[in-house]
Amino acid sequence: NPDVDIATVCIYEGKPKRSEAQSRLYFSWRDILANETGESKDRTHEDLKKKFIHGRSTKELTIPEFVEFLRDVDRLAGDFDITLPHTNDYQEAMYGKY
Repeated sequence: NPDVDIATVCIYEGKPKRSEAQSRLYFSWRDILANETGESKDRTHEDLKKKFIHGRSTKELTIPEFVEFLRDVDRLAGDFDITLPHTNDYQEAMYGKY
């Protein structure tokens, strides 16, 4: 991120987990969906997990699994005529290297 002076690098053994861009994008989208539907952020989060990843924690998802989860969330929003922003985080989250 060019806007910060200090960066943190984490090294994990095993499958790569969701990226920071994916997390930022998802929680931004979750907040928009919660606002549009009148549900709480927590309730919206739980509902999306149940619907698309069978209640699993989003922290458990690999980067490719999280891409699919984000696609599902985006399609669901479209079904309700809710337009979610496709910012720079979207480009990095969906098409970044992993």
